[in-house]
Amino acid sequence: MFSKKIKEYLVNVKMINLSRQNFHFSIARFTPLHPKETVRNILLGKQFSLEFYKSLADKIALLSEATASGDGNAITVVNL
Repeated sequence: MFSKKIKEYLVNVKMINLSRQNFHFSIARFTPLHPKETVRNILLGKQFSLEFYKSLADKIALLSEATASGDGNAITVVNL
């Protein structure tokens, strides 16, 4: 009986931790990355989003980082 309560408690703690992680992931999903991090994700083949780069200054910073990387694929992705 005592071990059953401990198991229930541990399951509840695990669920709370998972919900906290999910909350942080959902917030991070809507937070724009620095252009250097976005270009690094492009180069490494990781997921990235360009939808946060709407202003001219943001787009120029992203293009500058892609150009500094010297990778033609990254430059093409940023231009398209």
